[in-house]
Amino acid sequence: MLLGAIDKFERNYVSGWLVNVFNPDDVLVIEVFADDELVMAAEPEFVREDVDEEYAALHIGFAVEIPQTISSQARLTVRVAGHDFDFDGQAVEPGAFSSKSQGEQAKKTFQFPKVLYRADQPRLMNMQSILHKAHDAFDKRQPIFIVPPFVDWNLPLFQRPQHIAAAMAELGAMVIYFSPSYMYDEGDEVLQIRDNLYLCKQPALFEQYIVDGPPSFIDLYSTAWYFSKERISAWREAGHYIVYEYVDHIDEAISGKEGADAAKVTFAWLAPSIVDVVIPTAGLLYDEMRARFPSDMVAMSPNGVEIERFIGCKETNPVIDEIRKAHGNKPVIGYVGALADWLDYELIADLARHRPDLTFVMVGPKYTDSITLPEADNLVWPGPFPYPTVPTLLNSFDVAWIPFKEGDIAKTTSPLKLFEYFAARKPVLVNSDMRECVAYKEVFSASDVQSFSEALDAALAKKDDAAYKKAVLKHAHAASWQERARTMLDAFEHVAHLRYHYANRSRVPYSYMSAGVGSLERERTSEALYEIAQTENGMEVIPLPMVARPGDYKSLSVDMAQCEIPTDIDWVLSLRINCSAPPPPRVSVVDVLVDGKLCCSFDGSRLQQPCDILFKGDFVRDKVVTLRLRGIRADIRRYWNGLTFMVEDAYVMQRKMKRNLVVSLDGVEYQ
Repeated sequence: MLLGAIDKFERNYVSGWLVNVFNPDDVLVIEVFADDELVMAAEPEFVREDVDEEYAALHIGFAVEIPQTISSQARLTVRVAGHDFDFDGQAVEPGAFSSKSQGEQAKKTFQFPKVLYRADQPRLMNMQSILHKAHDAFDKRQPIFIVPPFVDWNLPLFQRPQHIAAAMAELGAMVIYFSPSYMYDEGDEVLQIRDNLYLCKQPALFEQYIVDGPPSFIDLYSTAWYFSKERISAWREAGHYIVYEYVDHIDEAISGKEGADAAKVTFAWLAPSIVDVVIPTAGLLYDEMRARFPSDMVAMSPNGVEIERFIGCKETNPVIDEIRKAHGNKPVIGYVGALADWLDYELIADLARHRPDLTFVMVGPKYTDSITLPEADNLVWPGPFPYPTVPTLLNSFDVAWIPFKEGDIAKTTSPLKLFEYFAARKPVLVNSDMRECVAYKEVFSASDVQSFSEALDAALAKKDDAAYKKAVLKHAHAASWQERARTMLDAFEHVAHLRYHYANRSRVPYSYMSAGVGSLERERTSEALYEIAQTENGMEVIPLPMVARPGDYKSLSVDMAQCEIPTDIDWVLSLRINCSAPPPPRVSVVDVLVDGKLCCSFDGSRLQQPCDILFKGDFVRDKVVTLRLRGIRADIRRYWNGLTFMVEDAYVMQRKMKRNLVVSLDGVEYQ
């Protein structure tokens, strides 16, 4: 049962709280009634605060502006409309708490409607809230980036998927990271872990998002077995954009034999009609994809670095410091990363034995259990460290190195650790086969034990060189994850626009709307249509000729047609919604926004096909009006995404407006 109370009525605002709400983001509209007459419908201004175990996630506060003409003695009630049908149209009576203690706790929590989120705590959510936020983001043309469930979020060492997700969220994209919860992500929560960044630990919910979510950019990883042809085809058919990140040469050493075989099948199948964006991370990979895809579909985005984490760290790592001390304070040559098959373990052991005057520290988890780590008196394998400690590890090194084997992996990899070494201002030594690394003149390279030994001496000579430190730090700044993510977002925007123009695409993209809009003066219809098509409102509009028969519309459309003007209101806007294919899904709420602000909302669950909506409001000439439909099925979003149009010739009467709402559905009037 939804319970609540009105706390305060002061200076045009009514404020209060609701309890027994599992998730406040499910509440879309709060309507205020004075003596049973609707006086205002508005989006609620609420936040959630975790109070204690008993009351966590139960309370929301609201603040709604109402007309000044309402008497302070009026009997005020509140009705809530929400994304979840359990909330639709439930009246909240004053003082309707199940117990006094519950009401007092809610009042204490929301004494003031605006309460900031606790920044240091993830915010508990549910999938319905995620879907609601995603649809709103799509309406606003906010990019939505989806990481399917193929790698846990809380890995000991963050990799590209986590870094790109966080950077995109920081740049304003909505990011939903689905975790497979293999090993490191315990529990099954749906969390908001940062602004715009959501972590879902229930992999099965990814398939629900594919069906119910708005068109989004689905991230494919070239080396992951998860991305089969069947899955990609289903995502594409659901209307989503496919992003193929070509991050490494596909090899058994990275993906295992079965995984590599599956990844190669997918790779060979990819074509411009299947993929929307291709993101290679290295030069050779870029050249390979340019030979298969149009140039405007391919954007190179190498790995990067979370630079603020490194340049602000001055501390060294106590574990590495103890290792240095135990080995006679000799210079430390360090590595941080996966201990995988692509490392040259023979070289590592031979070089350690060749240089007993140095200490070699190899930090990281074993990629597979089959790996045997070599031994030497001055070779230390301390195991994995939490990712936040990586800057302190690098501060304890004198030289940082990347001892990969020669081969395709070395030639085509963009090592994340290279840019972290740069950010820590460390001299860097790599195998000479690593093309992405040796492209930087500051990087030292070698190919055998003797040349590695000589390169180590040259690198050690630079460890305190101010000019060298400045140069590598400059490279780190240019390689921030924000820059890498920005390149990808620019590519997303470009290809999303181009999708409509590809001859081999049979679908009209969901970012384009087909609409027929007529003003109250019919002779202005044609001119108004072309003006809409040129309006900078974030929505592409394809004008159609006005027709008399609703069935002539091929997709959802709006007819802002002429109608009779009752004498007791300012003006009326009549909208006819026609949807010939597919059948209209159930609509729960219809919102009308004027200049981006919610003006009124009403129950749309009884809308039929075709249907007429008649409503009145305090609109004036040249306002931007958005009609927004909300439903429990994703189809409504695929054919209606908040189409914005100009009210050019509204019939305005000089009569004071009454702030209430009348809806006519199939000849039945509701108030």
